[in-house]
Amino acid sequence: MALAAALLVERKRGATSAFAPLLATLPSAKDLAAHPIFWPPGLSLRKILASCPHSCRMVYHMQLRASLEAAELVQRGAAASREEALWALALVESRAITLSDEGPETPPWRLGLCPVIDFLNHQEPSEGAPPRCQIVDNVTSGRVEVAAERTLQAGDELLFIYEECSSAQLFARYGFVQFPPAIPHPNERCLLNVPIADPELPGGKEAGAARVAFVRQSGWRRSAWRPLLLRMPYNAEEGGSLMPLARLALLPSADAVWQRGASCWDGRFDDPVMEEQAEELARRWLTEAESSLTSACDELAALPATLRAEHPDVFVAVDHVLRVELDLLKYSQGLFEESVSRAKVEA
Repeated sequence: MALAAALLVERKRGATSAFAPLLATLPSAKDLAAHPIFWPPGLSLRKILASCPHSCRMVYHMQLRASLEAAELVQRGAAASREEALWALALVESRAITLSDEGPETPPWRLGLCPVIDFLNHQEPSEGAPPRCQIVDNVTSGRVEVAAERTLQAGDELLFIYEECSSAQLFARYGFVQFPPAIPHPNERCLLNVPIADPELPGGKEAGAARVAFVRQSGWRRSAWRPLLLRMPYNAEEGGSLMPLARLALLPSADAVWQRGASCWDGRFDDPVMEEQAEELARRWLTEAESSLTSACDELAALPATLRAEHPDVFVAVDHVLRVELDLLKYSQGLFEESVSRAKVEA
């Protein structure tokens, strides 16, 4: 927020600002309209994104933080309006670079806006080749250099990895997405809602509360009112937490949860019927999540064409992140079935 406030100070100075040439190159709020910070309330996309918890969380946190910081900038007099404050925050979020004397991975860090840095486009790490460019910076001198990592020819696109992150994170922070990645992808993930507190499970509410308390005691960061979100696809694999949580969900009472909960991570149930029930429960969680995502894609496509025409980049990006998470979920289902088959053979 401090950098956004400094940007607003220089903007007020106009032509007298030492950074006037930089300010003249910055995009307007209209140019940044696809960024989640600028989504109008009537867009009704949060409900659609709710079916993919990873994307929803990234976007919602960005919007919430920006809203709070914008209000503070206006209250302090740094911005004349909420719209101006959001403009500065979106610029910092999408264009600021991390500066350090020893490189971006080493503290102390500072955020900075650098003239003409926009000529570097984002390069997907999955392309297999090393980045064409690197940023070399020095906080003490205030100097930032762009260094080519290989010989470049006239007309070559200058590429730099903004950040190794998922499509949802890329969209929430930078306001754009690129072509859909091939799944699996090391940076892509989705979150599966695992309702271990469901009162319809064995033991009812009492056992559900015990499960929540058990996983929290075991190191899972999960508030009582929040769903348990499991990272996919790797938790669907053998050794992941999907099957252990399904076993935990089938323990018949609160006492059983505390007495036998740890054993759910040690291997299969001794009772083959209960083990099959755990497999079916995990499979149901995956299937229900896929159905919810499919419905969200359909709901997005059914929104009025006039609304889509007003915000084309937003709708393209939201459709992208929905389909990436859907592909990840389907891939996770395949991994799960492979792990179940392998476990049965080994047993």
